[in-house]
Amino acid sequence: MQKDDHEKQMFIDIITTNETSFFREPHHFEFLKQIVLPACSSHVRIWSAACSIGAEAYSAAMVCDEILTPRRINFEIACSDINVDVIKTAQMGLYPEKFTSQISQKYLKKYCLRGKGSHAGHFIIGEELKSHLLFRRLNLLEPLPNDMGEFDVIFLRNMLIYFDGPEKKAIVENVSKRLKKGGYLLIGHSESLFNITDCVKQVKPTIYTKL
Repeated sequence: MQKDDHEKQMFIDIITTNETSFFREPHHFEFLKQIVLPACSSHVRIWSAACSIGAEAYSAAMVCDEILTPRRINFEIACSDINVDVIKTAQMGLYPEKFTSQISQKYLKKYCLRGKGSHAGHFIIGEELKSHLLFRRLNLLEPLPNDMGEFDVIFLRNMLIYFDGPEKKAIVENVSKRLKKGGYLLIGHSESLFNITDCVKQVKPTIYTKL
């Protein structure tokens, strides 16, 4: 049985798509910076539901630290993916220098360290920022763990395009159960929830809220 589970996971890791970048679809991070976080007065929880190699989660963490830490508001970023290899990469927070062009100089200076020795040609996310992130493997089509709690913001971006209507509905409604009332669900620019579900309401293109 363990061999079958291992082979199944290897198959999943091979076929899953993990295209990503830092601050991809920047209007979402501006929305976080300008609208969501300034309105928060207590502990903030964000979930990067298909975190891939972690670029999305670390991008959100940089914005949170900039806006919330000066106000002494704590935050955490939950990170999940079905692919265990990309979760390991995300936990390391080590990336090729080609990604630095996607990050502002202000954030690079504050949150990233240049790799040396065996890590030359790479940069690594600083430990202080990493401490706000928690990682776990999840299949979004399966019941979610009870210990996850609820979130102020959930990133569910650029994965729904790989599923058909019933599976999209199942994923969105499963994930939205973990969204706080009044919280925000963010999807990819090429995705839509039209005729998929009414558990969330669109407030802007690709941005939904739970009523």
